[in-house]
Amino acid sequence: MIRPFETARGECDRPHDQMGAEGENLKRFDVSRRSLPDGEVELEIRGELDLSTAAGLEAELDAASAEAEGAVIVDFSACAFIDSSGVRALIGAARGLEESGAVLRIVGARAQVRDVFALVSLDDAAGIEFADPVG
Repeated sequence: MIRPFETARGECDRPHDQMGAEGENLKRFDVSRRSLPDGEVELEIRGELDLSTAAGLEAELDAASAEAEGAVIVDFSACAFIDSSGVRALIGAARGLEESGAVLRIVGARAQVRDVFALVSLDDAAGIEFADPVG
């Protein structure tokens, strides 16, 4: 199921690079969640993950963590941008999962997103695994 999240000015159906009437950048951010047969839960992120959308990811990570019997997999293949707010959400979820013996697994990150992960040494954070090399 796809859940759109609102920006400061409301949900937008236009591509993230289009500008609104007052010149503000209107972004779209979606997260879809699906349960896998082995008890893991996968989240697919689409759009830009920043201060205005991180709360939506946190809510989905919390729900996935409660549902998962194993890892929570976060697919970044359709995520074009991440800032420190998104990184904070991932670290918080990883800490909670680690306490229950589970792990947060990151897959499919694009070069720009991988660069941010490398910059903050996210690959060294406890409770986080990467399917693809960082940096």
